[in-house]
Amino acid sequence: MSLFRPLPPGHWLLPVLLLLPVAQGSAHPAVETRISRLDQLVQAHPQEQALYIQRGALYARHGQWQPALDDLALAETLGEPQEVGFEQGRLRYRQQKYTLAREAFSRYLTLHPGHPEALLYRARAARAEGDTDAALADFLRHFAAADRPHPGDLIAAARLLETQGDSGRARAIALLDGGLDRLGMQPQLQRHAIGLELQRDNVAAALRRCRELETVLGQSPRWQLEMAQLLLRSEHRDEAALLLERARAQLDDLRPTPARRELRVEIERLQTSGLEG
Repeated sequence: MSLFRPLPPGHWLLPVLLLLPVAQGSAHPAVETRISRLDQLVQAHPQEQALYIQRGALYARHGQWQPALDDLALAETLGEPQEVGFEQGRLRYRQQKYTLAREAFSRYLTLHPGHPEALLYRARAARAEGDTDAALADFLRHFAAADRPHPGDLIAAARLLETQGDSGRARAIALLDGGLDRLGMQPQLQRHAIGLELQRDNVAAALRRCRELETVLGQSPRWQLEMAQLLLRSEHRDEAALLLERARAQLDDLRPTPARRELRVEIERLQTSGLEG
């Protein structure tokens, strides 16, 4: 699957921007310079829809709403109107006008029904409006279309599923496991799954998942504390005591920070009270 969004008519002009000289000493020209170059191309090719879409998108990214809206509205008259929907949707999303954003993405998706970014933005807009069913449907379509879905988006969808009770939590865990299968061990996905297992009182599954994190996090005091907490819930006190002592010794060798001080307080609390049987 291509990583690039399909380009509207006139797309042959867009690479021209990459050939224009960049200001010396800067990898990215200033916004004003980029807009000026687009202005020149628009003047030379006033009927090219793609140029207005690109300039409108640039205005929108920098909060210049009215010029962006003007360019995108004009672009609608110069070619297939639905081709403008993606950038119109992103503009409205940035303005927090979520209904308008969803309508624009829907127009674009009539032409490009499997477009991953459009599906993702429409999912986010639906979530912002509290439309859980529509958000979940688009999140799932996005995950199916995307090459590598972002862990944060998988967690966002899992949280929507969690609102549906026990069955929703089971589906959320399955979704997170699907993400782990595709992306490899991602601590944020596994930790979220651990939290869900604990909500279901499945301590054994949470413990197994935490052990699986050892390959990537096993040397961190935080993982050792988290593992010790689960071991204590499973009555594995000796192993928990060893991990707590190791974590405390590591913290002794690290520069104190607020987060590390909090870890130490919890470690000491467990060592003084949690290990008592």
